[in-house]
Amino acid sequence: MKRYHPLILFDLSGKVALITGSSRGLGYV
Repeated sequence: MKRYHPLILFDLSGKVALITGSSRGLGYV
């Protein structure tokens, strides 16, 4: 079983949020 550290999951979710937020701000307005 793979075990992921909370910081890694938080970092990934943070990057996803950053990407979606920037694309939402630039493209969708």
